Amino acid sequence: MMEHDFFTFARALAQLANQGQTRRDFLCEASQMLLALTGCDEIELRGKDGRLLFRWEFRLQPGLHRHFEILTGVRNAAGRLLPCSNDDSAFEQLCCDVLSGSISAPASFLTEHGSFWTGDTSVPVKVILRANASHPAQMAHFGKEYQSLALIPFALSTEDVGLLHLKSRQPLFFTLEQIVRYEEIAQTLGMAMATRRTQAALHERNKELKCLYGIMQVAMRPEGALEEILQGIVRLLPPAMQHPECAAARIIFDKNSYLTRGFQESTPRLAADIVVGGLQRGSIAVTYWEEKDALESDTFLEEEQSLLDAVASQIALIIARQRAEREKAKLQEQLRHADRLATIGQLAAGIAHELNEPLANILGFAQLARKAPELPRQTEQDIEKIVASSLHAREIIKKLLTFARQVPPSKSEVDLNQLVTHGLYFLEARFAKQGVTLELSLTPNLPKITADATQLQQVLVNLAVNSLHAMPEGGCLTIKTLADEGHVTLVVADTGIGMSEEVKQQLFLPFFTTKDVGQGTGLGLPVVHGIVTSHGGTIHVNSELGHGARFTIKLPIGELPENEKSTNDEYF
Repeated sequence: MMEHDFFTFARALAQLANQGQTRRDFLCEASQMLLALTGCDEIELRGKDGRLLFRWEFRLQPGLHRHFEILTGVRNAAGRLLPCSNDDSAFEQLCCDVLSGSISAPASFLTEHGSFWTGDTSVPVKVILRANASHPAQMAHFGKEYQSLALIPFALSTEDVGLLHLKSRQPLFFTLEQIVRYEEIAQTLGMAMATRRTQAALHERNKELKCLYGIMQVAMRPEGALEEILQGIVRLLPPAMQHPECAAARIIFDKNSYLTRGFQESTPRLAADIVVGGLQRGSIAVTYWEEKDALESDTFLEEEQSLLDAVASQIALIIARQRAEREKAKLQEQLRHADRLATIGQLAAGIAHELNEPLANILGFAQLARKAPELPRQTEQDIEKIVASSLHAREIIKKLLTFARQVPPSKSEVDLNQLVTHGLYFLEARFAKQGVTLELSLTPNLPKITADATQLQQVLVNLAVNSLHAMPEGGCLTIKTLADEGHVTLVVADTGIGMSEEVKQQLFLPFFTTKDVGQGTGLGLPVVHGIVTSHGGTIHVNSELGHGARFTIKLPIGELPENEKSTNDEYF
């Protein structure tokens, strides 16, 4: 072998290793290069490459032959795991000793670097096998197919070792000079195998980084629905696996599944849980729908498990971020709603104050005019209409002032059960006439609250009348009182026509009404909302079209702070 041939081989092998091919493809091409360089008939390679121990055979004549097997490995006296079969044959034990650097044989069969070679396998060789302490001196037999062979150890790393086994059918095929050169080739092969593993690992890390970057892009899409994001993520997982051509993935979240083609419930598979807020909400799984190459490393890499864990964490962050964004949007809408209410309240209070004086004059002069003697019948009727309209306008202004919280509540101890019973007394006839059944469920011994009884009665009557309007064909009106820690609860529920989400969003806006013109002022529910909040309470609405409505009012038990007890002058 010429010096030029060696350097050409070393350069080609290095280029091959830098491609980061699969182990099978690399070994096929490297074996062909070795056969061409050495002129041997067959190449056998043993290696410990990471956690994988294997034996590889390759020849071109007669007929292409490629064979590999996974080895269980044998530990030598130093505890190192070697790529050998665990049997008692002298040849396997010879391989162990060559790999361990502890072989003892006639000098004509050994090199100073510990390689073993022979040009006549028909003659057994007496060797001292340290791998077999009970029978150290044995005659090693090598079979009859190949006349010349060489066992050359090499290193892949400080921990991993390999063995190059050259075979030829010709006797006396090798010379000592060639074996020494092949030892250099074996070391070059070891470095190339280590480089290939590094390049392959780098290629896998690149795929994983590309996957994570893709997930980031999917997650950052504006207005992206969670379903679209999860479907986008699951499509990015198979290309990140070491065998993307037969990989399939699935994401389960809240019982919804997102799959790629070919996913099957099988083992082995890689999996990670999706945990949001300390609760498992789903999982990620990756599997192969075709049997993978056993010559490669483990079915799944440790880094791939780390990738799936990272993806699960990213999904949890995406879900938490979307929930935070929804809550933020909801709070912003509540702030805008509160600002609108405050602005409208200020406007309503201003209008009410401005109208108060002229309206009082109109009402006063109309009442004086009504007392004039001998008024014509038509004039008297017209004055009555002026008085009635003025009184109606005064009630509207009172509602505006109540909505704007310009009318101070007159608070005292109130029994909510008693208020409900008395407040509905005058509506019972309307219930019966309209075919509405009233069901009361009043919790006995309900704690008393500090409130304005008149205003709370207005709340009850407004809600009850609204329920009547929602049940023109009859139905059932349910009124409940409940007590829990620190609060009493009033529930008004009907089986009426219900309302849409759009209507619910505007329900407490002043002057908003779904009734026909002249049928309502649009102030009833805003006034209810204002009264409840002025008492430190809350009001919530649950409703769907065709499924009735349910109003839940919570009022605190006990005295309100002094600074919330207004002492403004009364109107009218």
